Amino acid sequence: MRFGIIGHETHQNGRDVDIYWPLRGGRSAVARRGDQVDQATARALVRALLAAGARRVLVGFAIRARGPRVRVVAGHDDHAHATF
Repeated sequence: MRFGIIGHETHQNGRDVDIYWPLRGGRSAVARRGDQVDQATARALVRALLAAGARRVLVGFAIRARGPRVRVVAGHDDHAHATF
């Protein structure tokens, strides 16, 4: 575990980033569950990441964002993982 949490070695190349999902009600905290996420703003965030050039965006099962470059992966209900 040289680079922290298992599975985050890809962040060391400078092209991968994690972004916490926005919470419902504009609260400033980290979502612990998918039902706390502002789904409309989360989908807008995914679209913005893709428009900015992300090759893929990983989302959790509770996040209602889908598309050809969007992959649903366990462990991503609290954040998006984008690869540029």
